[in-house]
Amino acid sequence: MPIASELNVNTSATAMDMADTMFGDGVTVVSASYSGAGGASGTYSGGTGTLGEISPGDEGVILSTGRATDFTNDSGTLNTNTAPNTSTDWGGDGEDDDDDDQYSGGDDQLETISGQQIFDAAILDATFVPEGDTLTMQFVFSSEEYLEYVNSGFNDAVGVWVNGAYVPLELAQGGSTDITIDTINDTSNANLYRDNAGDQFNTEMDGTTVVLSLTAPVNPGEENDIRIAIGDGGDGVYDSNLLIMADSVQTMNIAELDTLAQGPNTTQIHDILANDQGDGHTVTHIDNTAVSPGDTVTLATGEQVTLNADGTIAITTDGDIGTNTFTYSTVDENGTPATGFVTIETTTTPPDFIVEGTGAGEVIDADYTGDPEGDMIDAFDHSDASNDDSVQGGGGDDTILSGAGNDTVDGGAGDDVIDGGTGADTLIGGTGNDSFLIAQGDSAEGGEGDDTFTLAEVEGESGAIDITGGEGDETDGDTLILTPDVGQGDITFTNEDDDAGGLSGNFTLPDGTLVTFSEIENIICFTPGTRILTPRGERPVETLRPGDMVITRDHGPRPVRWVGQRTVPGRGAFAPVRVGPAIFGTGTGGLLVSPQHRLLVTGYHAELLFGCDEVLVAAKHLLGGTDACIAPCKAVTYIHLMFDRHEVIYAEGFATESFFAGDAALSAVDTAAREELFAIFPELRSTASRHRETARPCLRAREATLLRERLAGYAA
Repeated sequence: MPIASELNVNTSATAMDMADTMFGDGVTVVSASYSGAGGASGTYSGGTGTLGEISPGDEGVILSTGRATDFTNDSGTLNTNTAPNTSTDWGGDGEDDDDDDQYSGGDDQLETISGQQIFDAAILDATFVPEGDTLTMQFVFSSEEYLEYVNSGFNDAVGVWVNGAYVPLELAQGGSTDITIDTINDTSNANLYRDNAGDQFNTEMDGTTVVLSLTAPVNPGEENDIRIAIGDGGDGVYDSNLLIMADSVQTMNIAELDTLAQGPNTTQIHDILANDQGDGHTVTHIDNTAVSPGDTVTLATGEQVTLNADGTIAITTDGDIGTNTFTYSTVDENGTPATGFVTIETTTTPPDFIVEGTGAGEVIDADYTGDPEGDMIDAFDHSDASNDDSVQGGGGDDTILSGAGNDTVDGGAGDDVIDGGTGADTLIGGTGNDSFLIAQGDSAEGGEGDDTFTLAEVEGESGAIDITGGEGDETDGDTLILTPDVGQGDITFTNEDDDAGGLSGNFTLPDGTLVTFSEIENIICFTPGTRILTPRGERPVETLRPGDMVITRDHGPRPVRWVGQRTVPGRGAFAPVRVGPAIFGTGTGGLLVSPQHRLLVTGYHAELLFGCDEVLVAAKHLLGGTDACIAPCKAVTYIHLMFDRHEVIYAEGFATESFFAGDAALSAVDTAAREELFAIFPELRSTASRHRETARPCLRAREATLLRERLAGYAA
């Protein structure tokens, strides 16, 4: 049992003091204001030692409906909860007065949450500029109303609004709740509640939540507003408190929601960190209990959660059917804290260890959540808790990216794009005209239709490659696209008669990998060709090497520092976009680029809309306008040129960007190319997304749509 000791609370802290305390990495505070009684707010310190597991952190901000200093007592005894009705009714006329005892705070927004008239509200408003596009906040809510006044009409509540939009507590995909005594208690979201009727914790409050978190979208690089409020619901007595962790209102480490499906009385491993934003996460707490690898926490609802050494968790369910939520807390490599929610759906139809498409035609990758039983790619959802996934696309034109592990993928019906990623994968196209990206260790069978097989070499992978085109329902036949360093002369044919079952044979890749193929009608060699402007005229991009000079729009001739390339199926999510000169008023003809590649749009339209007469727009955001269309093909090779900084260069007469080493771009190059890039620019390994600035402002999708529509109207 804890010893009653007083939390160090500074009620003289100003609104800016409180804002500076609670805001953390990736946020700049602009201004702050406070509305409430003077004794009802402040900053605190020594929380970890004084409060133990109910503290969201050693330091932070406290907002109270009573006196903030009454959150604890200093008796030095085991009687931490001496007053079962801790209360300060600030009374008064609803206005701030010099006398603390003459303040009464109503709040219409809190009344909407509570469902009751609000008294004694304490409200902190702040204006801030974030770096990221998602804001998170960690906190603990506690109340003297617990548990006797739950669902009795006295519903103390907390509310948070970001840019005027209410931010509920998100518990699972599509599910949320308010933060009140009626919504979080021993029978509602029980894993998030801790009872203090028996002096289990060092606080005068009769009950408290575990550390909770909110997340909300924000607008990076510009001023945003946040309002945080707490109030007594139904009357002005029986206090409640909100403790906000120092540095936890931040945009750099975001713990995303996890919804996990599992059968009763089973144990399954889950990677809850896989979808979190930030780097170097370490799990520190499970449902408010500090943990190290090997520790097991038993939840109030009966499930057991064990932290594994690799950061995954093992969940052992009990025999109950239903949905329960618990929390986990992390710190990233910079020590920035975050808390996330995990929802366990214990069902009589547990996962079948197969990631299934819905039949609508979709991207099935590590972020795909459409499987009926909740199975996901690279989420340790195999029956042996590995990442050797089984994926069934079903109907529709799917793009399947199965990631790590020795996966088995069946595209099913439709024109599918299948990339097995790393590992020795078994890939089956099924019916339709399918496209495969094949690497070492893979075997692929096209099935019916005109299928395309594109070879790729992945560093660190090994094993022979086996390709069978399939012979049913063909028009043009199946096509094998070789790597740049393999030609027709390197192939040993065992059947050269296309009319007798298609071409078959074998060859060896430069790394020694044996490739065997059969039932193939077409073999295509590597043929890139976009012309880049250099001091010596236009040169094919594939002939450029590091050190070659290229003309840049801003800095004249500059040396190429790195060249990378990747060959992928030219369909689905990888299909190139062809843009013509009508949009730009420049260019000698058409230019073929990847969907994410950005081109320079200039002129008064951009100036009127965005205050800048030159902006970069992704090719995919120009679709639907004048002179831009998807140009699907058997395969496409994307070649990347990188300079010391992000540059605007000229390709086929078009002003277009050089390679920008942001997170998304780095994930699009293979492992070998990425390691080569890190060797040249070692700072990219830890700070990829911050590697200098883009050469021009880059429009978001909705901004590009506005510009595209304006350009289309002008052209008309």
